[in-house]
Amino acid sequence: MYFIGIITDKNSENNIKSRLKDKVKSSEIVFLNTGNLDNFRNVKFDSIVINTNVNNPQSLNRIIENSKHILYNIDIYKSDKINHSLCDRLITYGYNSNASVTISSATEESFLIYIQTNIEGYNKTIGMQEVRFDRAERNINAYDGMIATTIDIMYND
Repeated sequence: MYFIGIITDKNSENNIKSRLKDKVKSSEIVFLNTGNLDNFRNVKFDSIVINTNVNNPQSLNRIIENSKHILYNIDIYKSDKINHSLCDRLITYGYNSNASVTISSATEESFLIYIQTNIEGYNKTIGMQEVRFDRAERNINAYDGMIATTIDIMYND
């Protein structure tokens, strides 16, 4: 069993929940926001996802320190705010060409998500690949798609 924390806004939370509802048990994922980080600073996460700016670096670093993987949006959250030595495995996502997970193409119907580096998942290694992400909902954005896809391939067979 694994435990995933996602720091994001309410709209992304709803999008990610709907995309992962058949793939991840609701007890294995918790959504955090910038106002409740202190409540989770002693929780051990297998993965923590940072999809928004966090203005409380002490609480965030404490959460990162207790997490096995950290996934963060390199376009939103600047890497100089993260103490990289606190985490074993760092995975970045975004439109940045240096991101571990990025978008190689996009249409109105789907995204082609490109895993550019090997990622250590839950008892497996995920190699470089492209994964199609169908946009069933019009309001889902590429970042939500990258989060849902990365979690799906890391934690599901």
